[in-house]
Amino acid sequence: MNSEVKFTLDIAEKLADKYLFEKTGKYLSDVEKTVLQGSWDDKSYQKIAEECDYATNTLSKDYGKKLWRKLSKALGEEVCKKNFREALKRKWQKQKLSEISSYSEGKKEIYIERQPIESICYQTILQPGALIPIKAPCKMGKTLLLNQIVNYTRQKIIVLLD
Repeated sequence: MNSEVKFTLDIAEKLADKYLFEKTGKYLSDVEKTVLQGSWDDKSYQKIAEECDYATNTLSKDYGKKLWRKLSKALGEEVCKKNFREALKRKWQKQKLSEISSYSEGKKEIYIERQPIESICYQTILQPGALIPIKAPCKMGKTLLLNQIVNYTRQKIIVLLD
């Protein structure tokens, strides 16, 4: 039995959301998700437009073009409708490798992302006077989640009151 995790549309969407949020502070819009999903299935803009009741020109020249431009900036490489899958897959594999190497360097914890909880925490912590209660059973990763949030706030240069 192969224990290898397959790169799926769901993973690609979550990665795109993660990198876009890190770069712009915004997530994929519903229309951008529709374009991403249709592109994943190798559908033409015309076919995607028919299925979601948009004008083909609006979808391809407005939403599609902007999506690929934003993803290009977020991923740090040129992305288009034809190559976005491989670009996201490379980021995913790089992320998996860094988790494995950090584990093999003596760390006993591997951080598992919790979408959308993590994203909600990132948005919430940016609000003035934000307080995030974290409650879960023992050994569920509360401290690791808190460390992720603290590291995120440090990247955003937010003052923490101890």
